[in-house]
Amino acid sequence: MSPRPTDPERPAARYRALFATVAVGFFFVAAIVTFYFPRRERLAIEQSMQLKALEGARLSAHSVAPALDFDDRILASEVLGRSRVDSELLWVAAYGPDGSRYASDGPAPERVPGAGEAVSLRDDGVFAITPVDLAEGQGHVAALYSTNRVRSAARESERVGLTVAAVILLIGLLLGGVVARTVQHQELLLIENRRARLAAEAASAARLAFLASVSHELRTPLNGVLGLSEALGLEFPDGRAHWFSNAIRRSGATLLALVNDVLDFSKAESGDLQLEAVPFSLEACIAQAVEVIAPVVLSKRLDFVVDVDPKLPRSLVGDALRIQQILNNLLSNAAKFTDEGYVSLTVEVTLTGDRADLCFEVRDTGIGMTPAQLEGIFDAFVQADPSITRRFGGTGLGLAISKQLATHMGGTLRVESEAHVGTTLQLRMTLPVTDPEPCVSLDLTGMRIALADSDPRRTRGLRRPLEAWGATVIEGAELLTTAKRKVGPDEQEQASVDLLVVTQRLDEECDARSIQLMDRFPTTRALVLTPDPGRLNRRQTWLPYPLRLQRLHRALSGGCATEEAPALDTSATGPIGAGARLLIAEDHETNRQVAQLLLERLGFRCEFAHDGAQALAMRQATAAGSEGYIAVLMDVQMPVMDGLNATRAIRQWEVAQQQPRIPIFGLSAHALAEERAKGLDAGMDLFLTKPVTSEALRRALEPYVELLDPKEPRAAQEPLRATAAAAPRASLPQPPEEVLNQASVKMLLGLSDARVTSKIISEFMTDTQRRLQVLRAAAESDDREEVGRIAHGVKGACWSLGLAALGDALQALDQSSREAARPVDLALMDSVDRELARATLALEWLLALCADSVATTERARA
Repeated sequence: MSPRPTDPERPAARYRALFATVAVGFFFVAAIVTFYFPRRERLAIEQSMQLKALEGARLSAHSVAPALDFDDRILASEVLGRSRVDSELLWVAAYGPDGSRYASDGPAPERVPGAGEAVSLRDDGVFAITPVDLAEGQGHVAALYSTNRVRSAARESERVGLTVAAVILLIGLLLGGVVARTVQHQELLLIENRRARLAAEAASAARLAFLASVSHELRTPLNGVLGLSEALGLEFPDGRAHWFSNAIRRSGATLLALVNDVLDFSKAESGDLQLEAVPFSLEACIAQAVEVIAPVVLSKRLDFVVDVDPKLPRSLVGDALRIQQILNNLLSNAAKFTDEGYVSLTVEVTLTGDRADLCFEVRDTGIGMTPAQLEGIFDAFVQADPSITRRFGGTGLGLAISKQLATHMGGTLRVESEAHVGTTLQLRMTLPVTDPEPCVSLDLTGMRIALADSDPRRTRGLRRPLEAWGATVIEGAELLTTAKRKVGPDEQEQASVDLLVVTQRLDEECDARSIQLMDRFPTTRALVLTPDPGRLNRRQTWLPYPLRLQRLHRALSGGCATEEAPALDTSATGPIGAGARLLIAEDHETNRQVAQLLLERLGFRCEFAHDGAQALAMRQATAAGSEGYIAVLMDVQMPVMDGLNATRAIRQWEVAQQQPRIPIFGLSAHALAEERAKGLDAGMDLFLTKPVTSEALRRALEPYVELLDPKEPRAAQEPLRATAAAAPRASLPQPPEEVLNQASVKMLLGLSDARVTSKIISEFMTDTQRRLQVLRAAAESDDREEVGRIAHGVKGACWSLGLAALGDALQALDQSSREAARPVDLALMDSVDRELARATLALEWLLALCADSVATTERARA
């Protein structure tokens, strides 16, 4: 029997065994922490990266969809770029439904996923994610991410793992788990933050794209509203119809201004606002803004004070349209919120080398604002008080747009206001000068001019230019006092003047002094400053109020000395076309009718094409010159071939066939500068924004009418109006009153050209007969819903044309179809057919009346 170990050796062996067991255990724990956990962490990082890339691709697809709708590759690339950076992607691309790559961003790898690949692949250190589909056939988005980021993250994970293993050896596994969970939570918060930011940017892009699209779509119906209301006002120059047409036109113009504000705001918010930098006259820009708002101010019996620095340069460089837009907004706000007192515009200029520092100040005595209300005055859709919208109207966009425009032009817009006292808005900007000479200049040295008005606020804008031109300005009250005294020979010169500037209808005291001055100096020439000229004698010249420097210059230089009152410019309202032919390419029926009414009133003959391809064919079939079209009005958006491609095709054909270049005017509801640039690049000569007015058409066409050969005059196409005096054909008796209302007949005959009236009647007859055939079929099949829908729609048109009996029969059928317990009454349908036959004869009588009127007018011309 072997000897047993001694007692001292036995505890040592146990300790060694325990130490070895503990060491092996800790070794395995450390090994697991060092190798197993990092491997799992690497897989988790890779899966997280894949999910992050997939989420980034989905957000990219959502963000890029509006750009694909508008076919804007540049915007699509920008959107993809932002999504790539935010999602930490290596490369992202949008594919079309045909598999072609539409846009991409990032360094393209050697191999990218094809359009049909829907599985993950690994190649050259990049991972491709599954393509993400866009909405309804628009294609998909593919994205790649670099494995280097995964390896880097894995190495970082291994380092952390070793550290955690050491900590485990010291204080246990718990601390490492707590740290890991904290880091993971922070990463999740960052991912959620990125997702929210991308979603917000995508929503903002979609909102701005929607605003731009809606603004365009609203312009198309507005073209019909404004054009037809203008034509109606010309047809009825007085009476209630004229008042109604003006009210419609004013409401339409207000809606158009709102559409323009929304479009400007959306462009400014998206950073797409483009400014021109061309030479312009600031004096003319200020005058146009003043003339737009003057009727509103004067209708409220407010003083409108305009004080423009006479040193204003003749020509500056900038965006005249945007500057005028800011002034319009500031002045309209002042007029809107002021019920008594005055509205003033002061313009100061300081020349420094080749630049001009400009200060525009608009002041009013309106409702004013409190300090709290001033804080958000330049925010969009914000007004000082919610009740303001109910009292004064408006959207709160005017000042927000003005602020953004001023900032884009390098200027500032600030406001000062006090409640119940008034508001002052000050616009400052610096513009380059191309011609530093004053916009108006005149030598009045030695001339004595008396001002009847003693109000310094009103006379400052008149006194400053007169004194700058060398005149001696005398107060009217002082002159009257001197003239009434008995003065010696040396003082008689002090009581004489060369010119009187008198006022009318501004205030009673000023009017009385004006009368006294004109009575005291009956032979002295007088400038009458007044909003309304009334009756002036030959020594009086009308000076419109508020004052404009150019008009003052013309009046003093003798240009208006012999005028008794402003003469009506008949050239601005009469026909100019002399029967010249125009080709109008327009696919919208209402827009064609508006164009025909406006252009025929201007004396042109209109021929229409329904798309760009038809316009090209008509241009090729007719050579330009005395027998051809003098111009083409081309809508931009049309089916088959749009206006831009049609214009390019016409220009190419003209060059190939050595044909003269015909003027082409683009028509579009898009008011964007880039849209205009596209039209001009395609070969258009001018770009007109819908809705187009007769004045805009006159200005565009008049230069080309003047180029017509005077040796081959064209007879002006007078409107042919049917009248009750024209004898109808004897074979067609006049219909009874219950069939065709005679008041409606007079309305139709006096509304427009007899040829247009005939066209309206013929189209109504064709459309009504077709609709009533469908109505008969619906009645026989007892389709009450369809019967009610058709009868309800046709009866209104019948009553509008005066077909009372047919309209009444349709109303009875409509009411019968709504009784659910009964089938459709076919006897009522038979009554509709009988009344349709009578109405057809009545309309044929009316067509004959129009034809006889046309023939009578043609014989008179011959």
